[in-house]
Amino acid sequence: MAIASTNPATGEKLKEFKAFNDAEIEKRLKRAEHAFQQHRRESFPKRAELLVSIATLLDREKNELARTMTLEMGKLFRASVEEIEKCERGCRYYAENAERFLEDEVAQTDARRSYVHYEPMGLGTLDFSNTRPTFRNAPWRLSNCSVAPESTKGFFKRC
Repeated sequence: MAIASTNPATGEKLKEFKAFNDAEIEKRLKRAEHAFQQHRRESFPKRAELLVSIATLLDREKNELARTMTLEMGKLFRASVEEIEKCERGCRYYAENAERFLEDEVAQTDARRSYVHYEPMGLGTLDFSNTRPTFRNAPWRLSNCSVAPESTKGFFKRC
């Protein structure tokens, strides 16, 4: 079964993608799990550096990405640019703050010492269709998790 990207304003088919079979899906999920096992060992500065790289890519390719969003989602071009800019700000924000957000938190209990400690959860899925793909992805990336998009409509194939 093919997956089509269609302009909602005109009904024009923009591109058709071959759907993955079960074997290809399993292969990609295993690759994502492997990436998680590697990524969870990265330092916060390294993970932050990667997220800043995504922000830089978003800024550099903002107009091209906004055109794609406009065609595939029916957004006004200006709104698409603003969304890309929001994604970029989100990436930079989490690059600068995630380490602090994920620090152990002391919890008041009857025990001698109690705290909340954040651990990587592993592979997660996010629905990227018609939403803020990178903005919603940023917290996951900095918290040591890997993300497998449920649907990208071809949007961030390069990232």
